Amino acid sequence: MISGAGPEIHGYTEWGSQKPELPSRVINSWGIFPTIIGETRLQKPNTLICAGYTWEGIGYLYEKEAASINYAAKNDKQLTDSIISYFTQNKPYFTFIAFAEPDGAGHGNGWESDKYFNTCKEIDSYVGQIIATVDKTGLRDNTIIIFTADHGGKGKGHGGKSMNEMQIPFVITGKGIKKGYKIEESVMQFDCAATIAHIMKITPPQAWIGRPVLSVFGK
Repeated sequence: MISGAGPEIHGYTEWGSQKPELPSRVINSWGIFPTIIGETRLQKPNTLICAGYTWEGIGYLYEKEAASINYAAKNDKQLTDSIISYFTQNKPYFTFIAFAEPDGAGHGNGWESDKYFNTCKEIDSYVGQIIATVDKTGLRDNTIIIFTADHGGKGKGHGGKSMNEMQIPFVITGKGIKKGYKIEESVMQFDCAATIAHIMKITPPQAWIGRPVLSVFGK
C-alpha cells in the first residue's frame, strides 16, 4: 500500500518481517526501501506527516523518522482517538492509518464470521469519526481519502490463490475525485502509493512499479 512495489522489489516476503528477506532493489537514506512516507518527507520537507498503526509489524516497513509523529496503538479504538486528537491540534499534509483488528478477527474467528463482520462495522464507525473530525477542522474540501486493505481472507487464513484472499477494496473520495464512479481497470496494491504520489505531485522512485489510478480524477 505504501511502497509502490511488490515483494520481489521491496524484498519483504514474510509475515512480520522486520527486515527484507530478499535484497531491496534500492535503499534510501533511512536504510530501507522507499515508501510514500519517506518520499513525502524528501520532496515536501516542511509538511506534517502523521502515521499510526496497531499491528507492530507495520512499524518496520516505513521510514518512521520521516513522519512528524508515529502512533503505535494498543488497539484500533486507541488509534482512532489518537488520530482525532492530533487532527484537532494540527493540520497534517499526509496521514497513514493502519487498522489491524479485522485481520485479528479473521484469523481468530474466520473471514465472513459474525465476529469479523462486527469488527468491520467497528472500523466503519472509526473511519466515520475520523472523517467527522476532518469536517470539523475545515479540511474536508481540500482532502482526499483512500480506503483499502493489504489482503482478504478465507477460512482463518490468507496468502493462498483464491480471489477471497487476493481481492481487496480500493475506495477513493474527496477533492477532484469523481462521485459514484466504478473503477473498471485493474488496480494493484502497489498502485495506491503511486496514486498518492500523483495527488501530491511527488515524483515516484524509479524502482516503483505502481501506476496512479488516473480514471478516478475529474468531475
